[in-house]
Amino acid sequence: MSPFLRFLTSWIGILSSIIAKLGFWGAAFGLGWKLGRALLRRDKKRELLEKRLQNVYAPMRATLLSTHIAFTSRAGDRLTDADIAEVEYGRSFPFDEIVKIALENSAVADSKLLDMIQRVSRAKEENEICAANEHYINPRGEDVDPYTLIPEERELIDYIRDQYEFLSNKLGQNT
Repeated sequence: MSPFLRFLTSWIGILSSIIAKLGFWGAAFGLGWKLGRALLRRDKKRELLEKRLQNVYAPMRATLLSTHIAFTSRAGDRLTDADIAEVEYGRSFPFDEIVKIALENSAVADSKLLDMIQRVSRAKEENEICAANEHYINPRGEDVDPYTLIPEERELIDYIRDQYEFLSNKLGQNT
């Protein structure tokens, strides 16, 4: 074999080895990058859920626990529109406190909660109009009573309870 072919063969082997190592390192770096980004996203999501539980749903649940709400339900522990729910004694439904908690923590509150709060607010305004104007007919046909919960308030209670349980279970903070 000529000296040129020996020289060329040795360099091809060396170059092949270098290219293979660079390819392996590149693949390992790419895989590590993707894995690191996935772990970072997971950690950020967990942090958001922890803040949501601690700053939004735990205080709202505590507010609801300090209000004695009695209801009759034909569907297990879920309220339906046909059921009656009312605050038995003490203060009225703590909607203003729930709104305050949501506004103070709007950066971590979920959009469904904020939408439900808006629906409750609109429904309460409708009821206030009904109470103030005897010529206005309440579309629900309900009497306006500050101690009887409207369907939107009952849905909000269920949602707060469900989210508190969901987040507690997901984050391993079962109570």
